[in-house]
Amino acid sequence: MIGSRSRFIIGVGSRTAAVLIDRFGSPAAVFESSSHSLESAGLRRETIDAIKSSEPREKAAREIEELVRLDGEALTLASERYPKLLRETYDPPIVIYCLGDVASAFSQPAIAIVGSRRCSTYGRNVAEKLSRDSQSAASPSCRDSLAEFDSAAHRGALDGRGLTVGVMGTGLDAVYPKENRKLAARIAEQGVLVTEFPLATPPASQNFPFRNRVISGSRWV
Repeated sequence: MIGSRSRFIIGVGSRTAAVLIDRFGSPAAVFESSSHSLESAGLRRETIDAIKSSEPREKAAREIEELVRLDGEALTLASERYPKLLRETYDPPIVIYCLGDVASAFSQPAIAIVGSRRCSTYGRNVAEKLSRDSQSAASPSCRDSLAEFDSAAHRGALDGRGLTVGVMGTGLDAVYPKENRKLAARIAEQGVLVTEFPLATPPASQNFPFRNRVISGSRWV
């Protein structure tokens, strides 16, 4: 979970972290590098001081402890289990948090169903039927978010006894909308919940567009 430390460092976003990992070889090597090496990599003094301080390690330790309590796991960009296609997308998340059967959910072909937050009854019915019926076609898994239209797709996959992947725009412990908590629990039991956002991240409008590249690239082969 060393890679998660950069989530708590001001001045190090996902693109900067990816560049640093590529330059130094691993997240651990970044934190073990000298201040001179980090400065040569283009980091500002305040960012270097933050990397060298104990605060990121302490925050990451608390994050790991809470993640373990939730039975979740985190995969860093340097992990062999990180989705291959997701790694190849533009600006891939440096850490993804998962809750559920990761290996099974991402070991087969998948379809992604994304729609409006406010949809008609017809739209919900079509999404649910399409997802449910697709489970008998080469047993694909369903990639989706937890919005209203997308929730119907998840329910269809679950009712069809298929695997489904819920891509969240919040932390694993902050299901949005709240009325989908039971659905999220079902997904974690019969698939997996995935997010690039740390625990306790609340729903924020700017977070949700980021899910699209995770949905498109979350294939584990």
